[in-house]
Amino acid sequence: MTEWIQDSIDSVEPDDQVRDPLLEKLIHRYSSARPSLRNILRGMVNNIADSRLIIKSAYCVRKMASYRSATVTRVGSFFYLTSGGFAFSFYLLPWFELNQLPQEKNMPSTAAAQPPVIVILGPTASGKSALALALAEKTGAEIVSADSRQIYRELDIGAAKPSPEALRKVRHHFVNEKNIGEPFSAGDFAAEAAERIRNIHRKGIRAVVAGGSTLYLEGLLEGFADLPPADPEIRKRLLEELESVGKEELYKKLLLKDPLQAATLDPTKTQRLIRSLEIIEITGVSVTELQAAGKKLNGDLRFFTAGLSMPRPLLYERINRRTEEMIDAGLSDEATRLFQKYRTLLENGKIPALQSVGYQELFQYLEGKIGFEGAVNLIKQHTRNYAKRQLTFFNNRLTVNWMDAPKNRSDLEALVDRLAGVS
Repeated sequence: MTEWIQDSIDSVEPDDQVRDPLLEKLIHRYSSARPSLRNILRGMVNNIADSRLIIKSAYCVRKMASYRSATVTRVGSFFYLTSGGFAFSFYLLPWFELNQLPQEKNMPSTAAAQPPVIVILGPTASGKSALALALAEKTGAEIVSADSRQIYRELDIGAAKPSPEALRKVRHHFVNEKNIGEPFSAGDFAAEAAERIRNIHRKGIRAVVAGGSTLYLEGLLEGFADLPPADPEIRKRLLEELESVGKEELYKKLLLKDPLQAATLDPTKTQRLIRSLEIIEITGVSVTELQAAGKKLNGDLRFFTAGLSMPRPLLYERINRRTEEMIDAGLSDEATRLFQKYRTLLENGKIPALQSVGYQELFQYLEGKIGFEGAVNLIKQHTRNYAKRQLTFFNNRLTVNWMDAPKNRSDLEALVDRLAGVS
Protein backbone atom coordinates (compact mmCIF):
# COMPACT_ATOMS: atom_id res chain seq x y z
CA MET A 1 0.00 0.00 0.00
CA THR A 2 2.68 2.54 0.99
CA GLU A 3 4.78 1.69 -2.10
CA TRP A 4 1.79 2.41 -4.31
CA ILE A 5 1.35 5.79 -2.65
CA GLN A 6 5.08 6.49 -2.79
CA ASP A 7 5.10 5.92 -6.57
CA SER A 8 2.29 8.44 -6.88
CA ILE A 9 4.14 10.96 -4.74
CA ASP A 10 7.14 10.76 -7.06
CA SER A 11 4.91 12.02 -9.88
CA VAL A 12 4.09 15.23 -7.97
CA GLU A 13 5.99 18.28 -9.13
CA PRO A 14 8.40 19.52 -6.43
CA ASP A 15 7.05 23.08 -6.57
CA ASP A 16 3.36 22.19 -6.19
CA GLN A 17 2.48 24.27 -3.13
CA VAL A 18 0.09 23.90 -0.20
CA ARG A 19 -1.06 27.24 1.18
CA ASP A 20 -3.32 27.02 4.21
CA PRO A 21 -2.73 28.32 7.76
CA LEU A 22 -4.83 25.47 9.16
CA LEU A 23 -2.09 23.03 8.11
CA GLU A 24 0.84 25.15 9.25
CA LYS A 25 1.79 22.71 12.01
CA LEU A 26 1.51 19.76 9.64
CA ILE A 27 3.69 21.49 7.08
CA HIS A 28 6.40 22.34 9.59
CA ARG A 29 6.35 18.83 11.00
CA TYR A 30 6.64 16.91 7.75
CA SER A 31 8.52 19.24 5.47
CA SER A 32 12.13 20.09 6.24
CA ALA A 33 12.33 21.98 2.96
CA ARG A 34 9.73 24.32 1.53
CA PRO A 35 6.08 23.24 2.01
CA SER A 36 5.52 21.34 -1.24
CA LEU A 37 3.00 18.59 -1.76
CA ARG A 38 5.77 16.10 -2.47
CA ASN A 39 7.60 16.83 0.78
CA ILE A 40 4.47 16.75 2.92
CA LEU A 41 3.11 13.54 1.42
CA ARG A 42 6.47 11.79 1.56
CA GLY A 43 6.77 12.76 5.22
CA MET A 44 3.33 11.36 5.96
CA VAL A 45 4.12 8.00 4.37
CA ASN A 46 7.51 7.74 6.09
CA ASN A 47 6.01 8.50 9.48
CA ILE A 48 2.78 6.52 9.45
CA ALA A 49 3.33 4.72 12.74
CA ASP A 50 4.33 7.89 14.52
CA SER A 51 1.84 10.37 13.10
CA ARG A 52 -1.08 8.05 12.41
CA LEU A 53 -1.62 9.91 9.14
CA ILE A 54 -2.02 8.27 5.78
CA ILE A 55 -3.34 9.26 2.40
CA LYS A 56 -6.91 8.13 1.97
CA SER A 57 -6.49 7.19 -1.68
CA ALA A 58 -3.46 6.90 -3.94
CA TYR A 59 -5.73 8.07 -6.74
CA CYS A 60 -6.01 11.53 -5.19
CA VAL A 61 -2.20 11.73 -4.95
CA ARG A 62 -1.83 10.91 -8.64
CA LYS A 63 -4.37 13.58 -9.55
CA MET A 64 -2.39 16.18 -7.58
CA ALA A 65 0.33 16.07 -10.21
CA SER A 66 -2.06 17.77 -12.64
CA TYR A 67 -2.69 20.81 -10.48
CA ARG A 68 -0.66 23.70 -9.13
CA SER A 69 -1.25 26.02 -6.14
CA ALA A 70 -3.44 23.51 -4.36
CA THR A 71 -5.05 24.43 -1.06
CA VAL A 72 -6.01 22.17 1.81
CA THR A 73 -8.91 22.60 4.20
CA ARG A 74 -9.55 20.61 7.36
CA VAL A 75 -13.09 19.30 7.97
CA GLY A 76 -13.31 17.14 11.08
CA SER A 77 -10.79 14.38 10.46
CA PHE A 78 -10.72 14.95 6.69
CA PHE A 79 -8.21 17.08 4.81
CA TYR A 80 -9.65 18.26 1.50
CA LEU A 81 -7.22 19.20 -1.25
CA THR A 82 -8.88 21.58 -3.71
CA SER A 83 -7.56 22.88 -7.00
CA GLY A 84 -9.08 23.76 -10.33
CA GLY A 85 -12.60 23.09 -9.09
CA PHE A 86 -11.79 19.55 -7.94
CA ALA A 87 -11.60 18.19 -4.41
CA PHE A 88 -9.71 15.19 -3.08
CA SER A 89 -9.25 14.08 0.49
CA PHE A 90 -6.79 12.77 3.02
CA TYR A 91 -8.15 10.90 5.99
CA LEU A 92 -6.83 10.59 9.55
CA LEU A 93 -6.58 6.91 10.46
CA PRO A 94 -4.80 4.90 13.16
CA TRP A 95 -1.88 3.04 11.66
CA PHE A 96 -3.43 -0.35 12.41
CA GLU A 97 -6.32 0.38 10.01
CA LEU A 98 -4.15 0.52 6.90
CA ASN A 99 -5.89 -2.49 5.39
CA GLN A 100 -9.35 -1.01 6.00
CA LEU A 101 -8.99 2.18 3.98
CA PRO A 102 -12.32 3.45 2.60
CA GLN A 103 -12.73 4.12 -1.10
CA GLU A 104 -11.81 7.56 -2.30
CA LYS A 105 -14.60 10.08 -1.96
CA ASN A 106 -15.04 13.64 -3.17
CA MET A 107 -15.83 16.43 -0.79
CA PRO A 108 -19.55 16.34 0.14
CA SER A 109 -21.44 18.84 -1.98
CA THR A 110 -23.24 20.29 1.05
CA ALA A 111 -19.93 21.09 2.72
CA ALA A 112 -18.56 22.70 -0.42
CA ALA A 113 -21.70 24.78 -0.95
CA GLN A 114 -21.95 26.18 2.58
CA PRO A 115 -19.62 28.72 4.19
CA PRO A 116 -17.70 27.30 7.14
CA VAL A 117 -19.26 27.40 10.56
CA ILE A 118 -17.25 29.84 12.67
CA VAL A 119 -16.48 28.24 16.03
CA ILE A 120 -15.41 30.73 18.70
CA LEU A 121 -13.74 29.06 21.66
CA GLY A 122 -11.28 29.95 24.38
CA PRO A 123 -10.90 29.98 28.14
CA THR A 124 -13.64 31.35 30.34
CA ALA A 125 -13.80 35.18 30.49
CA SER A 126 -11.95 35.60 27.19
CA GLY A 127 -14.81 37.42 25.45
CA LYS A 128 -16.37 34.63 23.37
CA SER A 129 -20.00 35.70 23.83
CA ALA A 130 -19.37 39.34 22.89
CA LEU A 131 -17.49 38.34 19.74
CA ALA A 132 -20.15 35.79 18.75
CA LEU A 133 -22.94 38.35 19.19
CA ALA A 134 -21.12 41.00 17.16
CA LEU A 135 -20.30 38.51 14.40
CA ALA A 136 -23.87 37.17 14.29
CA GLU A 137 -25.28 40.69 14.06
CA LYS A 138 -22.96 41.56 11.19
CA THR A 139 -23.57 38.37 9.19
CA GLY A 140 -27.19 37.63 10.13
CA ALA A 141 -26.12 34.35 11.71
CA GLU A 142 -27.71 32.30 14.47
CA ILE A 143 -25.63 31.36 17.52
CA VAL A 144 -25.18 27.79 18.74
CA SER A 145 -24.10 27.89 22.37
CA ALA A 146 -21.51 25.26 23.33
CA ASP A 147 -21.86 25.82 27.07
CA SER A 148 -22.98 22.93 29.25
CA ARG A 149 -24.63 25.19 31.84
CA GLN A 150 -26.32 27.83 29.70
CA ILE A 151 -28.71 25.22 28.37
CA TYR A 152 -30.38 25.06 31.80
CA ARG A 153 -33.08 27.45 32.96
CA GLU A 154 -32.45 29.15 36.33
CA LEU A 155 -28.67 29.13 35.84
CA ASP A 156 -28.24 32.73 34.75
CA ILE A 157 -25.57 34.79 36.50
CA GLY A 158 -23.32 31.87 37.42
CA ALA A 159 -23.44 30.51 33.87
CA ALA A 160 -22.61 33.93 32.36
CA LYS A 161 -25.70 33.55 30.19
CA PRO A 162 -26.29 36.08 27.38
CA SER A 163 -28.42 39.02 28.46
CA PRO A 164 -32.15 39.12 27.62
CA GLU A 165 -31.33 41.90 25.15
CA ALA A 166 -28.73 39.71 23.38
CA LEU A 167 -31.21 36.82 23.24
CA ARG A 168 -33.76 39.14 21.64
CA LYS A 169 -31.30 40.44 19.06
CA VAL A 170 -29.97 37.09 17.83
CA ARG A 171 -31.43 33.59 17.91
CA HIS A 172 -29.45 31.47 20.38
CA HIS A 173 -29.64 27.69 20.39
CA PHE A 174 -29.09 25.58 23.54
CA VAL A 175 -29.83 28.46 25.92
CA ASN A 176 -32.69 28.05 28.44
CA GLU A 177 -33.88 24.82 26.84
CA LYS A 178 -33.64 22.31 29.68
CA ASN A 179 -34.84 22.14 33.26
CA ILE A 180 -32.25 21.60 35.97
CA GLY A 181 -31.81 17.88 36.47
CA GLU A 182 -32.65 16.91 32.88
CA PRO A 183 -29.76 14.87 31.47
CA PHE A 184 -27.98 16.27 28.42
CA SER A 185 -24.62 14.77 27.53
CA ALA A 186 -21.81 15.95 25.28
CA GLY A 187 -22.87 13.25 22.82
CA ASP A 188 -26.43 14.62 22.86
CA PHE A 189 -25.10 18.08 22.13
CA ALA A 190 -22.82 16.94 19.30
CA ALA A 191 -25.66 15.19 17.49
CA GLU A 192 -28.30 17.88 18.07
CA ALA A 193 -25.97 20.79 17.35
CA ALA A 194 -24.90 19.30 14.03
CA GLU A 195 -28.52 18.84 12.99
CA ARG A 196 -29.45 22.38 14.02
CA ILE A 197 -26.54 23.76 12.03
CA ARG A 198 -27.82 21.87 9.00
CA ASN A 199 -31.28 23.35 9.56
CA ILE A 200 -29.80 26.84 9.85
CA HIS A 201 -27.96 26.29 6.56
CA ARG A 202 -31.17 25.12 4.90
CA LYS A 203 -32.62 28.55 5.68
CA GLY A 204 -29.68 30.17 3.90
CA ILE A 205 -28.28 31.53 7.17
CA ARG A 206 -24.82 31.19 8.67
CA ALA A 207 -24.18 29.53 12.01
CA VAL A 208 -21.75 30.66 14.70
CA VAL A 209 -20.78 28.27 17.50
CA ALA A 210 -19.52 29.85 20.71
CA GLY A 211 -18.58 28.35 24.05
CA GLY A 212 -15.94 26.77 26.19
CA SER A 213 -17.35 23.38 27.22
CA THR A 214 -14.52 21.16 26.08
CA LEU A 215 -16.39 17.92 25.44
CA TYR A 216 -19.26 19.70 23.68
CA LEU A 217 -16.77 21.25 21.29
CA GLU A 218 -14.76 18.08 20.76
CA GLY A 219 -17.89 16.08 20.03
CA LEU A 220 -19.09 18.55 17.41
CA LEU A 221 -15.71 19.20 15.77
CA GLU A 222 -13.97 15.85 16.07
CA GLY A 223 -16.73 13.34 16.73
CA PHE A 224 -16.96 10.74 19.46
CA ALA A 225 -15.65 7.21 19.50
CA ASP A 226 -18.03 4.33 20.07
CA LEU A 227 -17.59 3.88 23.81
CA PRO A 228 -18.96 0.85 25.66
CA PRO A 229 -22.22 1.08 27.63
CA ALA A 230 -22.05 1.33 31.40
CA ASP A 231 -21.32 -1.80 33.40
CA PRO A 232 -23.49 -1.73 36.57
CA GLU A 233 -21.13 -3.94 38.59
CA ILE A 234 -18.00 -1.97 37.72
CA ARG A 235 -19.83 1.32 38.24
CA LYS A 236 -21.09 0.21 41.66
CA ARG A 237 -17.60 -0.85 42.73
CA LEU A 238 -16.07 2.44 41.59
CA LEU A 239 -18.74 4.42 43.44
CA GLU A 240 -17.99 2.41 46.59
CA GLU A 241 -14.29 3.14 46.06
CA LEU A 242 -15.12 6.83 45.69
CA GLU A 243 -16.98 6.71 48.98
CA SER A 244 -14.21 4.87 50.81
CA VAL A 245 -10.98 6.46 49.53
CA GLY A 246 -12.26 9.78 48.16
CA LYS A 247 -12.19 11.55 44.80
CA GLU A 248 -8.54 12.61 45.08
CA GLU A 249 -7.35 9.00 45.20
CA LEU A 250 -9.52 8.04 42.23
CA TYR A 251 -8.12 10.98 40.32
CA LYS A 252 -4.57 9.79 41.01
CA LYS A 253 -5.62 6.40 39.66
CA LEU A 254 -6.80 7.99 36.41
CA LEU A 255 -3.59 10.03 36.18
CA LEU A 256 -1.62 6.79 36.07
CA LYS A 257 -3.89 5.05 33.57
CA ASP A 258 -4.86 7.91 31.23
CA PRO A 259 -2.95 11.14 31.96
CA LEU A 260 -4.30 12.95 28.89
CA GLN A 261 -7.89 12.30 29.92
CA ALA A 262 -7.07 13.26 33.51
CA ALA A 263 -5.68 16.60 32.30
CA THR A 264 -9.13 17.52 30.96
CA LEU A 265 -10.86 17.25 34.34
CA ASP A 266 -10.22 17.54 38.06
CA PRO A 267 -11.22 15.50 41.13
CA THR A 268 -14.50 17.39 41.49
CA LYS A 269 -15.76 16.02 38.15
CA THR A 270 -16.68 12.72 39.76
CA GLN A 271 -19.10 11.57 37.04
CA ARG A 272 -16.49 11.88 34.29
CA LEU A 273 -13.85 10.44 36.61
CA ILE A 274 -15.93 7.33 37.32
CA ARG A 275 -16.89 6.95 33.65
CA SER A 276 -13.26 7.19 32.49
CA LEU A 277 -12.11 4.52 34.93
CA GLU A 278 -15.11 2.36 34.05
CA ILE A 279 -14.22 2.46 30.33
CA ILE A 280 -10.63 1.50 31.10
CA GLU A 281 -11.78 -1.52 33.12
CA ILE A 282 -14.30 -2.63 30.46
CA THR A 283 -12.05 -2.26 27.43
CA GLY A 284 -8.54 -2.53 28.82
CA VAL A 285 -7.51 0.66 27.00
CA SER A 286 -7.74 4.33 27.85
CA VAL A 287 -10.41 6.79 26.74
CA THR A 288 -7.69 8.71 24.89
CA GLU A 289 -6.76 5.62 22.86
CA LEU A 290 -10.39 4.87 22.05
CA GLN A 291 -10.99 8.43 20.91
CA ALA A 292 -7.95 8.24 18.64
CA ALA A 293 -9.02 4.90 17.16
CA GLY A 294 -12.08 6.16 15.36
CA LYS A 295 -14.82 8.75 15.63
CA LYS A 296 -18.23 9.49 14.20
CA LEU A 297 -17.78 12.63 12.13
CA ASN A 298 -19.96 15.43 10.77
CA GLY A 299 -18.22 15.24 7.40
CA ASP A 300 -20.87 17.32 5.64
CA LEU A 301 -20.07 20.39 7.78
CA ARG A 302 -17.04 22.68 7.52
CA PHE A 303 -15.70 24.43 10.58
CA PHE A 304 -13.28 27.29 11.11
CA THR A 305 -12.15 27.29 14.73
CA ALA A 306 -11.11 30.66 16.15
CA GLY A 307 -9.56 30.57 19.63
CA LEU A 308 -9.31 33.72 21.74
CA SER A 309 -5.91 34.09 23.34
CA MET A 310 -4.44 36.54 25.83
CA PRO A 311 -1.52 36.64 28.28
CA ARG A 312 -2.21 34.51 31.34
CA PRO A 313 -1.92 37.39 33.88
CA LEU A 314 -4.49 39.41 31.91
CA LEU A 315 -6.83 36.41 31.71
CA TYR A 316 -6.61 35.86 35.46
CA GLU A 317 -7.25 39.54 36.07
CA ARG A 318 -10.39 39.34 33.91
CA ILE A 319 -11.55 36.22 35.75
CA ASN A 320 -11.17 37.91 39.12
CA ARG A 321 -12.96 41.03 37.91
CA ARG A 322 -15.81 39.07 36.37
CA THR A 323 -16.28 37.11 39.59
CA GLU A 324 -16.70 40.38 41.49
CA GLU A 325 -19.17 41.59 38.85
CA MET A 326 -21.19 38.37 39.20
CA ILE A 327 -21.33 38.80 42.97
CA ASP A 328 -22.48 42.42 42.53
CA ALA A 329 -25.12 41.25 40.02
CA GLY A 330 -26.66 38.89 42.57
CA LEU A 331 -24.90 35.53 42.20
CA SER A 332 -25.20 34.87 45.93
CA ASP A 333 -28.99 35.35 45.82
CA GLU A 334 -29.22 33.09 42.77
CA ALA A 335 -27.19 30.39 44.52
CA THR A 336 -29.37 30.69 47.64
CA ARG A 337 -32.57 30.15 45.62
CA LEU A 338 -31.07 27.12 43.88
CA PHE A 339 -29.74 25.69 47.14
CA GLN A 340 -33.12 25.93 48.82
CA LYS A 341 -35.01 24.49 45.84
CA TYR A 342 -32.65 21.61 44.99
CA ARG A 343 -31.00 20.82 48.30
CA THR A 344 -32.16 17.18 48.42
CA LEU A 345 -30.94 16.47 44.91
CA LEU A 346 -27.67 18.24 45.66
CA GLU A 347 -27.06 16.05 48.68
CA ASN A 348 -27.48 12.99 46.45
CA GLY A 349 -25.08 14.40 43.86
CA LYS A 350 -27.67 14.21 41.08
CA ILE A 351 -27.28 17.66 39.50
CA PRO A 352 -23.85 18.01 37.84
CA ALA A 353 -24.69 21.50 36.53
CA LEU A 354 -24.93 22.77 40.11
CA GLN A 355 -21.75 21.00 41.17
CA SER A 356 -19.74 23.47 39.12
CA VAL A 357 -17.62 26.53 39.71
CA GLY A 358 -19.53 29.52 41.03
CA TYR A 359 -22.28 27.51 42.67
CA GLN A 360 -20.53 24.78 44.64
CA GLU A 361 -18.43 27.32 46.55
CA LEU A 362 -21.48 29.37 47.56
CA PHE A 363 -23.30 26.18 48.56
CA GLN A 364 -20.39 25.47 50.91
CA TYR A 365 -20.91 28.94 52.38
CA LEU A 366 -24.66 28.32 52.78
CA GLU A 367 -23.88 25.04 54.57
CA GLY A 368 -21.69 26.98 57.01
CA LYS A 369 -18.49 25.24 55.93
CA ILE A 370 -16.66 28.41 54.80
CA GLY A 371 -17.13 32.16 55.08
CA PHE A 372 -18.53 34.34 52.30
CA GLU A 373 -15.18 35.95 51.45
CA GLY A 374 -13.59 32.52 51.37
CA ALA A 375 -16.27 31.34 48.95
CA VAL A 376 -15.64 34.27 46.60
CA ASN A 377 -11.89 33.66 46.67
CA LEU A 378 -12.47 29.97 45.91
CA ILE A 379 -14.64 30.88 42.93
CA LYS A 380 -11.80 32.98 41.55
CA GLN A 381 -9.23 30.25 42.18
CA HIS A 382 -11.35 27.43 40.76
CA THR A 383 -12.25 29.51 37.70
CA ARG A 384 -8.56 30.18 37.03
CA ASN A 385 -7.89 26.44 37.37
CA TYR A 386 -10.73 25.70 34.96
CA ALA A 387 -9.35 28.16 32.40
CA LYS A 388 -5.99 26.43 32.56
CA ARG A 389 -7.62 23.03 31.93
CA GLN A 390 -9.58 24.46 29.01
CA LEU A 391 -6.39 25.72 27.37
CA THR A 392 -4.68 22.37 27.92
CA PHE A 393 -7.61 20.60 26.28
CA PHE A 394 -7.86 22.95 23.30
CA ASN A 395 -4.13 22.74 22.61
CA ASN A 396 -3.94 18.95 22.96
CA ARG A 397 -7.22 17.76 21.48
CA LEU A 398 -8.40 20.33 18.91
CA THR A 399 -6.97 22.19 15.93
CA VAL A 400 -7.36 25.88 16.77
CA ASN A 401 -6.51 29.09 14.93
CA TRP A 402 -5.47 31.23 17.88
CA MET A 403 -6.16 34.96 17.68
CA ASP A 404 -5.58 37.82 20.08
CA ALA A 405 -8.71 38.46 22.14
CA PRO A 406 -10.09 41.96 21.49
CA LYS A 407 -8.97 44.57 24.00
CA ASN A 408 -11.35 47.30 22.86
CA ARG A 409 -14.18 48.08 20.45
CA SER A 410 -11.82 48.71 17.57
CA ASP A 411 -10.16 45.30 18.05
CA LEU A 412 -13.57 43.64 18.23
CA GLU A 413 -14.75 45.20 14.97
CA ALA A 414 -11.53 44.23 13.20
CA LEU A 415 -11.81 40.62 14.35
CA VAL A 416 -15.49 40.50 13.36
CA ASP A 417 -14.57 41.70 9.86
CA ARG A 418 -11.83 39.08 9.65
CA LEU A 419 -14.09 36.21 10.67
CA ALA A 420 -16.97 37.42 8.52
CA GLY A 421 -14.69 37.07 5.50
CA VAL A 422 -13.72 33.45 6.18
CA SER A 423 -14.91 31.29 3.30
